[in-house]
Amino acid sequence: MIRKTLLPDTFFTHIVLLLLGVLLFSCSASAVAIVNVGPIAAAFYRMWFAAIILVVLSVLIGQWRITNLRSLIWPSASGIFLSVDLILWHESIKIVGPGLGSVLTNFQIFFLMLFGIAFFKERPSWIFYIAMPLAIMGLSLVVGVNWGSAQEHYKEGVILGFLSGLGYAASVICLKISQSGKSCMPPIQNMAVLCVVASLFLYLTSLWYGESLLIPDRVSWASLLVYGILVQVIGWLIVSRSLPYVPAAVSGLIFLVEPVITVILDNTFFGLELSALRVGGIALTLFMVYVGANSLKPQKVAA
Repeated sequence: MIRKTLLPDTFFTHIVLLLLGVLLFSCSASAVAIVNVGPIAAAFYRMWFAAIILVVLSVLIGQWRITNLRSLIWPSASGIFLSVDLILWHESIKIVGPGLGSVLTNFQIFFLMLFGIAFFKERPSWIFYIAMPLAIMGLSLVVGVNWGSAQEHYKEGVILGFLSGLGYAASVICLKISQSGKSCMPPIQNMAVLCVVASLFLYLTSLWYGESLLIPDRVSWASLLVYGILVQVIGWLIVSRSLPYVPAAVSGLIFLVEPVITVILDNTFFGLELSALRVGGIALTLFMVYVGANSLKPQKVAA
């Protein structure tokens, strides 16, 4: 009775929780933008803080069980691909800012669909084939504003942000496969293994590239704690709690709140220039991402 009083299981409650989770996600890019550590270190602490909490939590609730090594392959692969995604995305944020970095990485939805077509025989509707080129057109309006500018490494930042979506899509595909077998682990243990493997991979990567994992100041500590705990753990737990109860079209629209808020924060605190052309490009890009995300047949989306 207490649970129902504090958190009634209604459609409105799930919408509010989903919005809260997305609001936490929107802190990601801004947190990365203000930390005084490199892109690998920021990714490492996001995964490391999350790994500690998820392992402890899965043990406490009795969802940590000894399983065969085969069931560890796909979540481990997902963790490695997610690590690559985060490194590319963080580097993009450092170059083009959190707003544009968030818009660029949202192209992961199209990479996901292409993977689905190639490996799962999914068949999007004709809308997908219209939405994708229009989204790219919108993106060209967004990044083309400064394409010929003197900003150092601007083109590199755009390309890295775009490619980060590819890494994220590969991570999601591996995670989907890991949850499809009979011997799959509980979801929270699956995510804990993903974070542990990602942490190890990022630690070794930092050694390879010689990037320090030292956190130099309190602001960086606070930002990384927000990034690792509020975003990676609490944000995803809230979203996973409500996502199954919200229609795909509605949840897709809610998820587009994240890059919009990030763009606003970038404009307010980090100096992103929002010309009419760029705002139009952002609107077109995100709308086409939403349209594309809802172009799969309902049974495929549910799966």
